[in-house]
Amino acid sequence: EVGNVLEAATWIPSQDKNRAFLDRTLADVRSLEQIPAFGYDDFVNRASTIDVIWFNERRMPHSLLEVEFSTDFQNSLHKFLDLRDFYANFVIVADSTRERQFEKRLDQTGFDPIRDRVDFLNFEDVSRLHSVTDGADDLLRRFNM
Repeated sequence: EVGNVLEAATWIPSQDKNRAFLDRTLADVRSLEQIPAFGYDDFVNRASTIDVIWFNERRMPHSLLEVEFSTDFQNSLHKFLDLRDFYANFVIVADSTRERQFEKRLDQTGFDPIRDRVDFLNFEDVSRLHSVTDGADDLLRRFNM
């Protein structure tokens, strides 16, 4: 929903579309049913494993978000490393108690090329972000934004 309010085209993998999101499913929230063909097949296939992607008006990746509940961040960081040539934001979303674990993993030398491009967002911050954007699309339309 935040991506939609930001006027990004929102993509969520098909395997996650039936997951619950508040009183709906993620399929109800995404604005794209298929991932745009924004580059070579290898890149698009790799990106198709990302949890949430916001695409800009040119259908290029703007932000790639990986939601981590229990894994050690390694796989998500490798996805970002593989897609580092795209001008996009990389975001790990996890519980705040795991931020130190995330920082430790990101500090490994193999992740040097993306270290300054990966942000950590905790679940509480995501909830706050959603709260301030909830209903904002109507307000933006009132002001022709």
